[in-house]
Amino acid sequence: VLDAAPSLRRVGVIGHQSLDEIIALARDVRLDVLQLHATVDPAVVATLREATGCAIWGVLRLRGATLPPEADAWFAAADAVLVEPRVDGALGGTGVALDWAAVADELHRRPRATPVVLAGGLTPINVKEAVARIAPAVVDVSSGVESAPGIKDHQKMQAFAEAVRT
Repeated sequence: VLDAAPSLRRVGVIGHQSLDEIIALARDVRLDVLQLHATVDPAVVATLREATGCAIWGVLRLRGATLPPEADAWFAAADAVLVEPRVDGALGGTGVALDWAAVADELHRRPRATPVVLAGGLTPINVKEAVARIAPAVVDVSSGVESAPGIKDHQKMQAFAEAVRT
């Protein structure tokens, strides 16, 4: 939605595109946030932020509850860090949930000022527990509010929003 409310932000999910492709996409689609799934490079983050004016969200894909080696670099360079489960062969969107208690312990052991975005397997039924344990700044949902793959369910969306608010 191009004329969305000011609190809504357009997020581009970026895999392994070149810098030029990412910059062109951000400008063409008028993105507000670049969610980067590739390996962190502070110089690339700075270049993208300067060239696009977008906030940068780094992605940490966890196997179990262990934060990957690039965690510290993402927390230092990014405007927010998205935490989701690692599923071989996928960059996300798999509907697999994290062990939120274990992840919370791992995240809370590290000093961090960078906001966390929580993704992976969130549904109207479990998001309240996930938010209580992780205390993310943002929750990211897709398949958890669908009636079938790619088909959003308005009742599930409403229930999800209500669960997040409470």
